[in-house]
Formats: sequence, C-alpha cells, structure tokens
Amino acid sequence: MFYLSGEPGYTTSNWYKHIIDGILAEKKTKRFNIIMIDSVKETEHFTIAPDDAILLIGSNLNWLESVIDICKQKFGKNIIVLGNFENQLSGRSYSIVSSDVSTDIFNLYAYLLSYNKTKIAMYGINPNSASDIYRQNCFLKFCGTDNNVYFNNAGLKNCYESFIKDIDRYDGVICANDYSAISLIRSLKNDNISLPYIVSCGETKLARIFKPTITNLRTSYKDFGKAAINVYKILEKDIPTSGIKLELASSIIPGDTTENLPVITTAVNKTTSEITTPDDSFYSDQEISEMLKIEKLLNLCDKAETDMLFALLKGSTYSELSEKFHMSVNGIKYKLNKFFELCQVKSKKEFSELLSRYI
Repeated sequence: MFYLSGEPGYTTSNWYKHIIDGILAEKKTKRFNIIMIDSVKETEHFTIAPDDAILLIGSNLNWLESVIDICKQKFGKNIIVLGNFENQLSGRSYSIVSSDVSTDIFNLYAYLLSYNKTKIAMYGINPNSASDIYRQNCFLKFCGTDNNVYFNNAGLKNCYESFIKDIDRYDGVICANDYSAISLIRSLKNDNISLPYIVSCGETKLARIFKPTITNLRTSYKDFGKAAINVYKILEKDIPTSGIKLELASSIIPGDTTENLPVITTAVNKTTSEITTPDDSFYSDQEISEMLKIEKLLNLCDKAETDMLFALLKGSTYSELSEKFHMSVNGIKYKLNKFFELCQVKSKKEFSELLSRYI
C-alpha cells in the first residue's frame, strides 16, 4: 500500500500533476494500491502495515521537516520524497527522487558559456524552497558568487528591482523557474531594456506559448512517479540504508531567449568551476576551425539536408534543388542561409568552397 501526500499549494502545479500521472500509470502496470491524502495526519485513521510506504511531494523545507517527523514512527525507512534536494535533512531518514540538479545547472551554465555569455546571474531564488536553495548552491559551485544571486524573497517585483540596478553587469541569466523568467522578460520589455540571454530551470505550458519562447530544461516528471516505485522495490529488500537518492536527467530545449542556438559541447570543468582555456595552437588552426564548423553542421542535419549539401557540391542550382527536394526556391534559400550563418560564410560560393575542401 502506498500513501501519497503533497505540499499545500504545490498540489495545484503542473509539475505535481505530471508526477501523479506517472504514479497512476505505474499503478496500472504494477497493480498496487494507493491512497491519496490531503495531510499526513490522516494516516492516523489507517492501520499501517510494515511494508506500507508514503510518497511526499513538495519542496518547502519547513513542510518537509514537519511531515517527515510525523511519518517516521509509522513508515520507518519507507518514506520517499519527490523533490529536488542537495542533502538529507539533518537527523531524518528518507529516500529522494530528484532531478539531477547539479548537472542541470552546470549544463545551463555551460550552454551560456558556449556562446560567450560569461557574466551570469541567478534570478528568482525562493529562500524557502529546498529546490531553489539546491540550485543556488550548484550555481555558486560552478559559476557565480553570492552577489550574483537575486532572491524572490518578498515577491518578483522586489527581485527585479534588485536585479535592474546591476543589469549592466550581466549578459546571461539562469532563472530558478519559468515563472521568474517570464516575469523578468516582461519587466525588461516594459523598461525597454534589451534582453540578456535567459535560460530557465523549469518547463511549464505557459512558457510554451509565451513570446519570446524560453530556453529551459525538459524533465519527464512522469518518470518521477515511476522512479519512486522503483526506489520502494529497493527498500523492500531490507538493505541497511539511511535512504536512497535517485536523480533523473533533464535536457535543454533552446528557445527565442537564446536565439534558438543549439546545445554544443563546451570546454568547462564541472568539478572545479574553472573555465578550461582551449589550446590556442589547436583551435586557432584554420583547418581545425573549418572542420569544426562542418562537423557542427553535419551533426545538425537530417538525411534530406545532408543530401542537399551533396547536391549543392555537385553544382545544383536553387531551381534544381527546389525540384529535387520538393521545396520552394525561397525555402531552399532560407535553409541554406541558415547553413551559411552556422558556418560563418556569406555566400553560396563561399559555402561550397568550404565544404569542397573537406567533403
């Protein structure tokens, strides 16, 4: 039997809904029983068996401390928290299903750095959120200092008022979630201030329809629910443990706030927060530089686009490409212009010459 309780307020979020969907999907295949309760105090009305478990979904530190303390006598080690945490709460034993927050923040930082955005702020941190505090700690570890962090302590308006004083210091911003990102963008637009590159740690439906679209992290929250059941299977084996931590990967989805630039490999050392300076003798070599551009292009092309490159190399005109690939001439020109920009050339002739040197 599983009992499930969510932090008040958090239960109305899109994230909570997706986590529940994952748990219910797992229920259909594994056929276990689950009781959803509004408060952990409701467990007083049930007879708790030794192999019963409780799933707690939330991020507020005070809430987590109080509910874990209530649950520990009845559920023992079978307490599973679904949320993003850096360390276990002092003196408490429980398991965690979390995003891989450390890697998420590192990847967002590395993504900005790969496009020469080196002056980066962390925006919208809620000091009462365990998830946000974890993100802040990772940010400080990899790429920032305390004076680069802006807190949503008494509302996003106050957060913006603190940040706007320092706006000239930054060319990139990592937002704690999509809501703080949207708020920041709206405020900057209202003040007619050019947007720095903005990335976010969240993924909401609102962000999908908001313009400009926001570069953010995509996490399968349904997998949180599935992972929680798998953690319980490990706990069932009676392996001595003070708790299990299972971290799930996220991926960066580029949006308008970073000009839809693709994710590329970066030269950053995650373990030390130091920026690794490439060997100039390697990267400044003209041939290496040209081959890196072509390699990047080929990795972004699907089969049809790769075939288009070969047809172009054989001397096909725009009209011939249009007929061969069932696109308008303008469509062909638009696609090739994107390739030109990526390879930093200005014309079809330059592009063909570049490709022909290596293909």
